[in-house]
This record gives sequence, C-alpha cells and structure tokens, in this order.
Amino acid sequence: YGFSLHRVTVAGMAPVLERGDVVVVDTRAATIKALRAGDFVAYDSTTRPGTRLVRRLVALPGQRVQIDARGIHVDGKPSASPVDSADMPLDEVQYGDAELAYDQYYFVGDERATSFDSRAEGPIPLRNLVGRATIVWPAQNRTRLQRVDTRR
Repeated sequence: YGFSLHRVTVAGMAPVLERGDVVVVDTRAATIKALRAGDFVAYDSTTRPGTRLVRRLVALPGQRVQIDARGIHVDGKPSASPVDSADMPLDEVQYGDAELAYDQYYFVGDERATSFDSRAEGPIPLRNLVGRATIVWPAQNRTRLQRVDTRR
C-alpha cells in the first residue's frame, strides 16, 4: 500500500517521538531513494533481530562520519544537533569513524546519551530500510495526527 504503521517501543527519539507513539512510515521505493540527512527513518536493526527502530538519518552512502569530543562530523562538517542532549560517552561509541559504502546509511537518535543507533551497531544497509516516518499519532493525544517535525 506504500505505507506501514510502527509503534515506538524504545526511547531514543525524545522529545519528537515518545514511547507508545505510532508513526506512519512511507515505504515507497521512490521515498527511500530520496532520503535526506535529517529525515526520520524506520529500519530493521542489524544486531537485534526483530527490532525496528526509528532514528534520524545523519549520513548517506559515500559520506564519511567521524565522532570525537567535538561531536558528529559528516564529510568534515559538524552535523546539526537537533536537541541539547548529552552524547553517548566516547568509550561506548564503536563506529565513530565510518566511510559509508554505496548502500549504507548512518543513523543517530535525538536522545543521544541513551539511543541505540549506528554508533553502536554500525552503518545500516539499504536492504534494512523500511521507509521515512512522516506522521505521528502521539500516545499522549490519540485525538489528532501530526507531521513528524524533523527540525527539532
């Protein structure tokens, strides 16, 4: 049908997405092909079978990601941090220097201190991408739908 529904079951994208929220994911191939840094993307974890995550896309195929005490850099430029949250301790970052292949993407959660994402499981291959999160049905207010705000 071109879309799927996904319930947010783990933290990692607060305050934009909270545990219990339901997101509408656009699964069309054209949408996946047109992904941009900053988009919220649903993907299947490579290291936790049966786990689907929604995280912020920070780097696309062919780009280089570097993480150090100054933060996340993509192709040598600082990645815009949408939230004022402490980062994961550097000694826990396993994939802090990654040159992405033609079919790999790099994701980071907005709740950076506790988010399970590419920093811990590495770049995510294209085959694991489900689609772009476009609409959220908040757990705290089931009476209205709202667009996923990727600017926060």
